[in-house]
Amino acid sequence: MSKLSVQIAEHRIAPKSLGTEQEPTRQDMRAALREITAPAHQRLHHHAGLTALLHGKLTRLGYIQLLQRMFELHETIERRLAVHEESQWLKWYTGPPRVSRAANIRNDWAKLGLPASQIETIPIPDAVLPHLENAAAALGCAWVVEGSAQGGRILGHQAEAIWPGAATFFTPSSDQNERWQSCRAAVDQCGDDPGRRAALLAGAAATFAAYEAWLCGTP
Repeated sequence: MSKLSVQIAEHRIAPKSLGTEQEPTRQDMRAALREITAPAHQRLHHHAGLTALLHGKLTRLGYIQLLQRMFELHETIERRLAVHEESQWLKWYTGPPRVSRAANIRNDWAKLGLPASQIETIPIPDAVLPHLENAAAALGCAWVVEGSAQGGRILGHQAEAIWPGAATFFTPSSDQNERWQSCRAAVDQCGDDPGRRAALLAGAAATFAAYEAWLCGTP
């Protein structure tokens, strides 16, 4: 059994109290998602580029490198999520309106005056990426992607102040709150089934692991 599988097993949603047969609540599902992704989430808070951006100290070169790294990851993840775009659990993600964070980075890249040819994608090793074998796992992945957009508001303010017009990747879309609520509703509904809950957790954990490995590693 892999380390990730062990983590998923250890984070099964337990009944509220010993000796009861209560079904796990939807709040339990969200708490389990937050818990299983918390270690990688906390480590990413100390990422050098993200920390420098948060404090308004990221250089132009550092920002370009951060955007390229994000582009490589998001473009690849978006292709994997597209396989499941017809699923009822991903309707909120695929739109309309469709929001592509990889496309947002292309826009930022152009606003920085950089040629499109310089943002060519570096192939990401398959072992790094989340394997989204079903729609529930894809929803877990989308929950992480959408959560990162939801949580990137402060970074967006900092980036826009330094590079006006070139911070759309870090700036929430106009319907961000509605998208996040739709994501939470999909998680609630999908997580009602025990088998889907396990896949949701696995997809979310694998996606956070991919963020950490790619952003903190080397090509």
